[in-house]
Amino acid sequence: MGVIVKRILGSVMIILGLCGIALPILPGWVFVFAGIYLISPRRHRSIKNWLIKLFRLKGDVT
Repeated sequence: MGVIVKRILGSVMIILGLCGIALPILPGWVFVFAGIYLISPRRHRSIKNWLIKLFRLKGDVT
């Protein structure tokens, strides 16, 4: 997949994830983490850990 396609798809997934956080129908965090991984696969773990600390999430967040 091209870099531009991955960034566009990642951005769309992050937007869906943010909508999912506000709406209980969509699984928001799944889309946010998938979008972050598509946009920046090298920094995925550090961004995920930062978000977990920021929102004080508990349990296993994949």
